[in-house]
This record gives sequence, C-alpha cells and structure tokens, in this order.
Amino acid sequence: MANLDLGRITGQQFPQALGSQTENDNTAEAKRKEMEEKQNRMLGQILQKDAYNRLQSMKMLKREQINAVEGILLHMSANGQIRKRLSDEELKQLLKGFATEDEDVYDF
Repeated sequence: MANLDLGRITGQQFPQALGSQTENDNTAEAKRKEMEEKQNRMLGQILQKDAYNRLQSMKMLKREQINAVEGILLHMSANGQIRKRLSDEELKQLLKGFATEDEDVYDF
C-alpha cells in the first residue's frame, strides 16, 4: 500500500517536474538565441556585408568549423588585431590561413 502512495505522489509531482524542465529549457534556449544575436551583431561590425554573408552561407554547410572561425574573429577583434571591417577577399585569405591540408571547408 505504501508503494501505491509513493507511486501516486510521484505521479502527481511528475507534471510539475516536467513543467519545470520545460521552463528551464525555454530559458536556456532564450539565452542561447540572445547570445547568438549578440555575436551576429558583433560580426556585422567587423565584417563587410559580403564577407558576413559568405560566413553565414558557409555556416549552413559546416556549422562547427564556422562557429570556431567566428570565435577566432571575435577574439581577434577584442584583442585589437582587426582594426577595420574585413572585406570578402580579406575573409577568404583568413579562411585559407585557418584551413589544414585535409580540410576543404574553406574552399571557395
């Protein structure tokens, strides 16, 4: 009988716990989206429009690699290594510099 009571209590608490998890997931998703928007605004400030568009297009194909490149670009900008908005040609040169022999992610 005690097991039934425990089962009933657990059953009653389950929807509350599930609702709590959903709220946590929504909060985490909102924070992730906010961070992504902030990062995109910052990239828009250091890349000319054509370079920014190239990076976004490449991101559709190779998300992880381009996320790493974006992180490097933002780091370089924060450290003063990028002093003006990069053109598409300058971005291409940087991407070629990041590529290794076995990667074709940065081929144009």
